[in-house]
Amino acid sequence: MITLRRSISLTVSLSIFASWLLCGVLFAQNSSSQLGTPDGVWSGTATYNGQQVPLRLEIAGNGDQVQGALINGKERSPSSSGSYSNGYLVLRFDYYANIIDATLKDGTLTGAFSGHSRSIPITATLNAKPPYPSANPPRIAACSCLRDLVSAFASDKPNHDL
Repeated sequence: MITLRRSISLTVSLSIFASWLLCGVLFAQNSSSQLGTPDGVWSGTATYNGQQVPLRLEIAGNGDQVQGALINGKERSPSSSGSYSNGYLVLRFDYYANIIDATLKDGTLTGAFSGHSRSIPITATLNAKPPYPSANPPRIAACSCLRDLVSAFASDKPNHDL
């Protein structure tokens, strides 16, 4: 009888220990994935002239080997270089003399696309579906697509042909 109680007690103790160990491993994986890497396609918005403009950003890599691209349909504007460390992302777009400077926290990338004393706030989430077209979209004649957003900065681009 005592042997059976010890056996049951040991089995229950091992089950509880295994459950706690599994919870700890899952928590550690979840925590590290939030700061681990920004790889994937991010969807969100850029606030330009007071309007929310759809934003799609593809990111791959980690550390000083991060590459990104702003996506507009089939058009891609790749970054020249980038880095990611401890939840902090920087993507450089040398051709436009601009950067994306953002922080990844709680699954949301928040920051700005900036250069030449301009700054456009951006917010995006990983693997989010792009928003469906609205039946009554806002009038944003000055910025009908991402290309116009990037071109807004290109007008201040230094002339490298001199």
